[in-house]
Amino acid sequence: MNAALLSDSNVQYDFASFAPKMQSDFYNVTGNRVDGIIALDLTAVEAVMNVTGPITTSGEVITSRNVVDRLHYYSGTAQGDKTSLSTFTSTLMLDLVRQLRDSSIPQKLTLLRTVRTLEAEKHVLIYPSEGFLFRNAGGERETRSGDFISTTDITLGTAKADFGVNRTIDYHVELLADGSAVSTLTLTYANDCWWDYDVFSTTLVPPGAELVAANNASHALKGPQVTSGAGFTAFSSRILVSANTIGSVTYVYKIPSIVRGSGIAHHYDLAVQKQAGIVRYALNVSVQLPPGSTAISTENVGSNLGLTRDAHVSVVYR
Repeated sequence: MNAALLSDSNVQYDFASFAPKMQSDFYNVTGNRVDGIIALDLTAVEAVMNVTGPITTSGEVITSRNVVDRLHYYSGTAQGDKTSLSTFTSTLMLDLVRQLRDSSIPQKLTLLRTVRTLEAEKHVLIYPSEGFLFRNAGGERETRSGDFISTTDITLGTAKADFGVNRTIDYHVELLADGSAVSTLTLTYANDCWWDYDVFSTTLVPPGAELVAANNASHALKGPQVTSGAGFTAFSSRILVSANTIGSVTYVYKIPSIVRGSGIAHHYDLAVQKQAGIVRYALNVSVQLPPGSTAISTENVGSNLGLTRDAHVSVVYR
């Protein structure tokens, strides 16, 4: 075998880990070196083309309104031969870069603002990291001392369903008097497509977490598998959500000490890390305080929170 798909390099939990491997794999396969890796999704392509305007590529006029449709078309008609898709995407990107190079100063300023929003919402990732200009573009998995949730979904041959799947994260945490907690996390996938959605879902939670129970709602589930790494515990399951139905998986787990105490107050912090390439989650968070405790302040506790970028939840209580 003398060829490999770069997508096969995407086997780590975060872009910062697999981008160097993609760079290395590309050199091993082609003998050519690249300076860096830029990952962008269709949301980013649409947003950038809103600034640049239409592009004529391969005899077609491509706009922000039809670019996703045309990419789907070439992807669907390529079947086993990816040549047409590769030619179209390569030509489109080259033409887009030329148009960006030749754009006016006002367009470049608008583009900068657009890209900064896209990278904050993880629609654009850049390796090596670009420092202060694009602070979140490196795609690193953040190390947190408190509670955290980071879910990564990998579709298994059903990627186009992503556009018709609405995701919800329901999280209830019961804080105990000794600073530990019992958490109930439910990941829900509403599949509005007419084909099944097959996804391998991995959720990272704090190190030392102990899985107590797991269940799914009326759909095929393989798992969960529990593994540990540097600074996290991972719960992984393969979930099959039938067409036009809703599937979910629930994890109940115990977390060792995650509450910080400072004088008369206690601090609970939760970081919810959004997966790159996903447009939006619905986030519902509830926090149950130890008996006799009173909340002093809360942040992002509640229902129907729209998660378009990383979120921070906190409760201060006494």
